[in-house]
Amino acid sequence: MEYDKTALLERLNVLRSGHLTNAGRVLFSKNQPITLKLAVFATKHKTTFLDIDTKYGNIITLIDEAINYVIKNIRWRVIIDEDRIHRRKIPEIPIDALREAIVNSFAHARYDLPVQHELSIFSNRIAITNPGSFANDFRPDDFYLRDIHSYLRNETIAHTLYLSKGIEAFGSGLKRIYSLCKEEDIFVTYVNQDTDFTFIFSRKYRNTESSNVTNTKGLTENESKVIDLLTSDPYYTADELAVHLDRSLRTAKRVLSSLKTKKLIKRVGSTKTGYWKVN
Repeated sequence: MEYDKTALLERLNVLRSGHLTNAGRVLFSKNQPITLKLAVFATKHKTTFLDIDTKYGNIITLIDEAINYVIKNIRWRVIIDEDRIHRRKIPEIPIDALREAIVNSFAHARYDLPVQHELSIFSNRIAITNPGSFANDFRPDDFYLRDIHSYLRNETIAHTLYLSKGIEAFGSGLKRIYSLCKEEDIFVTYVNQDTDFTFIFSRKYRNTESSNVTNTKGLTENESKVIDLLTSDPYYTADELAVHLDRSLRTAKRVLSSLKTKKLIKRVGSTKTGYWKVN
C-alpha cells in the first residue's frame, strides 16, 4: 500500500506549507540535525574505551543506531530448551526495556539547543543520556509506583514516536521499564541535572572488580543490592534506595549504616551535595 507522504506528515503536524516544523526537522530531516555519541568502556569509569563512535542524523535514524549498538555490545547467555535441541539467547537486560528507554530519551529531550545524545556502556551499567532535565515535577520511579498523568515536553515528537516506534505512552512506558527490570532483578536508576538527564541500567552479569568480589561476601540481600545500586549511581539518596529495595526509609538507613561500619562504603561531601564511594 502506498501512502501520500505529504498528507501523512501534515496529519502528524510536522509539515506546514510544504516545510518541516521544528519537530519535523529533528524527526525526519536529512540534514543530520542531531549528534549521538556511542561508547563502550572497559571499566566503570570513562578512562579506557573499547569502542567509540559518533553518529549524525535525525531522531528516527539515530534511535535505530542506538538500539542496534546496545544489542551488539551487551552480554548474552545461551540456554537449552527442554527438548535439548533448541537454543535461546537471553540478554542481560530486557531488550524491550532498553528500547523503551532509548526512545523515551529521544522523545523527551530538549531540542532548542545543540543536541547531543549519549549511549555509554560501562562494565557495571548502561547509561542513556539526553539533553535537558527530566521534563516532569515527578521522579521517574513515581511513574512505577503510582498512576500519574505525565507532562510531555515534546508532544508532537512523542506522539509520532508512539505511532512509528510502537512505544508505550510516557507514564506507562516508564512503568514497563521498571517492571521488566524488576522481573529480572536488574536495578534501574537515574541522574537528573539541569543540563541533562541520564537513565541507568545496572549490568547483572558484569565483570566485577576483584576487590569488590572479596568485600561483598557474606552480605545480606539488602546490603548486596545497595552496593550494586551505589556502584551504578553514587548519588543515590536514602529515600531512593528505600524505593528500589521496596523497604522503609528506616531500613535503607540501617543498611547504609551497616555498610559504613563494615567499611564497604563511605560518604564523600555533605548530606545534600555529596555522594557514596564504594570501597
